[in-house]
Amino acid sequence: MAIQLETIRPLLDPKSIAIIGASADFNKIGGRPIKALLDHNYQGEIFPINPKYDSIANLACYPSLSDVPSEIDLGIIILPGSAVHKAAIECGERGVKAIIVMSAGFAEVDESGKAKQDDLLEICEKYGMRMLGPNTVGLFNLWSGVMANFGIAPYLGSVEKGKIGMVSHSGSFSSALFLHASRNNIGLSYFVGIGNQADVDVADCIAYMAESSNTDVILCYFEGINDLNKLEEALKLAKENNKAVLVLKSGRTAAGKELALKHTSSDAGDDSVYQELFNKYGVYRVNSFEEMFDIAKAIVLCGIPSGKNVAVFSISGGANILLADQLIENGVHFGQPDKETQKELLEMVPFANLANPIDMTAQLLNQPEIMREFIKKVLSQGNYDISLVYLANILYNEKTLDQYLSIFKDLKETFPNMPFILSNSAQTEKVFADLGIATYDDIYRMGRVTIALNQFHDNFNTDKIKAHS
Repeated sequence: MAIQLETIRPLLDPKSIAIIGASADFNKIGGRPIKALLDHNYQGEIFPINPKYDSIANLACYPSLSDVPSEIDLGIIILPGSAVHKAAIECGERGVKAIIVMSAGFAEVDESGKAKQDDLLEICEKYGMRMLGPNTVGLFNLWSGVMANFGIAPYLGSVEKGKIGMVSHSGSFSSALFLHASRNNIGLSYFVGIGNQADVDVADCIAYMAESSNTDVILCYFEGINDLNKLEEALKLAKENNKAVLVLKSGRTAAGKELALKHTSSDAGDDSVYQELFNKYGVYRVNSFEEMFDIAKAIVLCGIPSGKNVAVFSISGGANILLADQLIENGVHFGQPDKETQKELLEMVPFANLANPIDMTAQLLNQPEIMREFIKKVLSQGNYDISLVYLANILYNEKTLDQYLSIFKDLKETFPNMPFILSNSAQTEKVFADLGIATYDDIYRMGRVTIALNQFHDNFNTDKIKAHS
């Protein structure tokens, strides 16, 4: 089926939501979406459906969908598998535009479950409803306060609306994404757990986010795709709209393919076919969720660099060697300071090794103001596009933290269009994020992010992917 974006809107941006199987106990799956919608200040109408209650959280609770007096965009079905078909028919008869089926026990289980899923899909097609799931954790849209997801709990922290969206076969990534965003002070737009993707699939969600002004970076975890032509259409749309797409694709091995079938009934397919599509449309493939979020964080905080020349500053010769190996093996360019600049730098730091990657020596940890001027002098040449600064563990020192914050605030203001990648402690990620600086506690992660930014520079119009710190 071709991508039909207009039919996805009631799912991802509904104006009214019915919770079928609602509970007054917010610790239960049937109660969590109600509390989440209220906590996230959802401005649409909320209709709990359960004949056991007259009201839930000061909301009128209706015995059935037919008793709801208004139009319903989205129905969230939170019922045992045996009751799902009846509820889907009621949704269709009521004119509900889209449903989320969180219940499991369908195609991911056995052939009998596959038959039940096919029947469910027939119901949706009959009434022109779109379906997310079954076997899904749900979705969220922080721009409109839609939190139709039972995986997000208060202990994960709070997250503001932002420019990173995600579509995932695995529901657990909703909480992982939310937690990482909260810890790093990074905003999110959408998360969609597609579950068995009987109807709405990865391609639909990529395409919707590609057209959304609320999303610049699209993260994907998937195990298999039913329609590769549709996926290609979505990736083409993302590239045309300058949306950075990062993919974590599993099922490369025989064991992984077998597990994918059991998890979401997905056929992982021929990995080389997927890789060919990724290469064609500038999709960046990652090997872990941490890598995916690290890169997304750098894009939204720093933007895509305007060129590929990297300046590396370090207080460790060993770190420079490691970075040189990692970056050069992956095609990163190192421009060198000109002779006049090198002369001036040696007057500032006589023992510095000025071949880029530049070893400023640990001496500058005791002279941070000289470090500021040293870095400024190099970058002022105008032939660098990304700056990596490795300072080992100095930013763990609370006594000097404010001084370094002042230094990097000044550097960012002096070079506002340059991505800064900085070594840092986990405790201070948020304060540097507020400056538009991406920080990581491991040198390999710093290099990995730089490699990705270089690739996105090759593939996109960098003027249209700006920082959103």
